[in-house]
Amino acid sequence: MVGVMLGPWDCSYRALLKTRECVLAIPGADLLAKTVAIGNCSGAEVDKFAEYKLTPCPAAKVKAPLIGEALKNLECKLIKNQQRVPET
Repeated sequence: MVGVMLGPWDCSYRALLKTRECVLAIPGADLLAKTVAIGNCSGAEVDKFAEYKLTPCPAAKVKAPLIGEALKNLECKLIKNQQRVPET
């Protein structure tokens, strides 16, 4: 099980709700600087594969591409959209 925190301000959040699937790429230490840069820009404004010279590879179970340079790629499907309400 993997937990991810996204919100309506994220392009990834809207894409996940629309497609109900995604890829979580696990980068190696060699991708540290790229990972930080990728996380600080929006996919709504930047083609991250082109900008950061990443290799898109076909996935087996989801439509989203895998990242060829990642150590591992986790193909994920949203099963349940569970929103937690903060306790008061």
